[in-house]
Amino acid sequence: MITTRVPWILTVVLALGVSLAVASVAYAGDRPLMRDLELEALQEAVRWPNADVQTVVALAGRFVATRRDEEAYAYFQQRGKSQPDRPLFLALEGFFQARSAGQVFLLRRPAWVSQAIAKLDRAVTLDPGLPRYFRGLVQAEIPARFRRAEAAVRDLEWVLQNKERFPPGLRRSASRGLARAYTTLGRAVDGKAALERSGYSSLDPDLPVFVTDGSVTPRTVFASARRASSSLPLRFTSPRATTSATWRSC
Repeated sequence: MITTRVPWILTVVLALGVSLAVASVAYAGDRPLMRDLELEALQEAVRWPNADVQTVVALAGRFVATRRDEEAYAYFQQRGKSQPDRPLFLALEGFFQARSAGQVFLLRRPAWVSQAIAKLDRAVTLDPGLPRYFRGLVQAEIPARFRRAEAAVRDLEWVLQNKERFPPGLRRSASRGLARAYTTLGRAVDGKAALERSGYSSLDPDLPVFVTDGSVTPRTVFASARRASSSLPLRFTSPRATTSATWRSC
């Protein structure tokens, strides 16, 4: 299922740590007018056969940083059709579909989000690793009326129970997602403890939400893609936070 032909556990360890709180796209006026060469380089690299997971997750983070959720949704939808054996593409299609719910007509939003969750469910069935992490984040952040908070707790607690398989950035955002889900369920004490573990000061959606355990630049992305099938560990630079976003009701 994973085109690098390595166990999903190893794939997740190689992946960038990423915290991507589910949010709707910002207004078009917030988007940059200049070309984003880093984004373009990452998009091109992920179009290669067998693009490694590090590069795919870096691209997802760049889409978040530049507030291009609708573009990301279309991009990963196309990648999923081109490589249906990559569950991560299907998971990211669902992830960005949920993020872009704010741009959908109000009466269509519940069905839109339900479709996004269904895609994440299918991705997890195919690969119960990194897609489960993204599904947990989505379920934690969507409104309570979708009744997915308990499912979010199961997914994100599973991530933390298997913490040796996930980089620190992923674990931090999983804890923050748990804090959100616990709060939705009225478990205030558990929510406070999870938030403290995450290192975030609050659940304020305007706080930086994309945190990496390393960085990928246009100069390194193509080299990392060529190393996709290598057994050598990848080395990253120090963590950084790159963007923030706000959830609008769906």
